[in-house]
Amino acid sequence: MNSTRDPWLSVIIPTFNGGPFLAQALASIVAQDVQGIEVVAVDDGSTDETLEILESWSGRFAIRVERRAHGGNWVENANLALDLSRGEFVSILHQDDYWLPGRVVALRRMLSEHSDAVAAFHPVRLVDDRGRRLGTWSAPLRAYPASMSSPELIDRLLIQNFIGIVAPLFRRTTAIQMGGLSPELWYAADWDFWLKLANCGPFLYAPEVLAGFRIHGASQTLMGRDDPGEIRRQLEAVFTNHVAQASSGDVSLTGRFSIEVNVFLFGGLRNGSTSVGRLLRLGALLGFRGWMRYFRDSRILERVCARARERLRKEIDRLVRL
Repeated sequence: MNSTRDPWLSVIIPTFNGGPFLAQALASIVAQDVQGIEVVAVDDGSTDETLEILESWSGRFAIRVERRAHGGNWVENANLALDLSRGEFVSILHQDDYWLPGRVVALRRMLSEHSDAVAAFHPVRLVDDRGRRLGTWSAPLRAYPASMSSPELIDRLLIQNFIGIVAPLFRRTTAIQMGGLSPELWYAADWDFWLKLANCGPFLYAPEVLAGFRIHGASQTLMGRDDPGEIRRQLEAVFTNHVAQASSGDVSLTGRFSIEVNVFLFGGLRNGSTSVGRLLRLGALLGFRGWMRYFRDSRILERVCARARERLRKEIDRLVRL
């Protein structure tokens, strides 16, 4: 995969001390064996071998590396990379995630057959810091060749973000016209971005798993953050900004219940940001239809089971080292 003057796909990679995983992410781009791909990496003042790794791959594909002083906000770096990108389509690849073979070909084919679609994405494989499988993160959508209209997609996304950031290919001009991602939302920026993008046109959903999404405590999204109150603020801000677009009246209550569950799972009970009583009160109001919507759209079992496996394996690893 050589350099190209006119890339059709820009891969934007915000990096910070990505040494343990970055080479695998870059190798997964090369493994697509597709021409016309450029990489735009914006580094947030790394102090490890991240820059050396990026430079060592410069002969394998067109790559631009921008260096910044450490600011701690991956969203700002992703936006800069988006501004510098040139492809018709864009994909965000975090330094700790990776693509599976055939991903680019499959999504490009889908988008070429549906010129009105603004994005195409797929389920992701959840893995731990050692690459061990934890489960699959899927979406409650009809698979290709069906497309998901804006109202239906927005209703389901308002319950929970079920789109792994590594999964979509989206149109660059649409993303730039929307203003990119919101930097103040370092935790929920991707959820907000998908909701804004969904308002611009239909999405396509491939049925097969085409990327790996890594769950670990050193991710850029959570690095140095342990504040359930701030997580709540961001989730509620995104929900409030988009709930008026819901086409179904029961989305609001179910979505607010989902936020409570997410804050609780993040650690809100320990830090006093939520309570079992509040969860029970909201849950009692959902009714049968609300509970069915919640379990369908939140992917709660996939998320909780993967996290539980990750914690169990970490504990087993700790015991083995003793």
